[in-house]
Amino acid sequence: MAAGSWTPTRPAVPGLRLHGNPLYAGRTLSVFQSELSALAVGALRGALEEYESLIRSRRTQRPPIVARYLDPDYQRWFGQAIGRAAAAEALLTGVAKRWSDYTHRFAQEGRPFSRRDDLELNVLAREALTLAWTSLQEDVFRTAGTSAARSGTRIERIFRDVAMDWGHVGNVTRDWAWRELAREQLGLVEGAALKPDRPHVEASA
Repeated sequence: MAAGSWTPTRPAVPGLRLHGNPLYAGRTLSVFQSELSALAVGALRGALEEYESLIRSRRTQRPPIVARYLDPDYQRWFGQAIGRAAAAEALLTGVAKRWSDYTHRFAQEGRPFSRRDDLELNVLAREALTLAWTSLQEDVFRTAGTSAARSGTRIERIFRDVAMDWGHVGNVTRDWAWRELAREQLGLVEGAALKPDRPHVEASA
């Protein structure tokens, strides 16, 4: 059954009945987005390692000429990137914990893991990807220097990979996810769409 249309109920979850594992009571919109986001957050961590190596080994381009890691601007850019990476990772960790909590509550108490729950986790994971991409392009790539962006360098490869992640169709549909979350909250969704490009049935007035 399509990920966007399924609400777990005990008779419909044979894996849960067979194995007793709450994992089988999970939904997938949040999982799919979290996979894309985790790639970007991990890539940003790798870029930060390379960035630290660069600022420790290179000097500033304008007076006072010092090692970049001693320059207040590079310190601020690096610190902001560290903070954004930590925030993005915290978002993803929170999504994973809440997803697990929802599956356990369904398995143990019968509380449905709703489509609204799934959409909310999905957009939280999207914010993690947005933070990672923003930090990579604004804090790291912009200030690492053009030589760090030569073809084949580590930062160039990471930037290219995360750019592909940012342009993935799963991320392009964020407007759909935001809209659907709002429609769930406003009580406008009667039947869930099977795919982002298929309209929902409007609730009767």
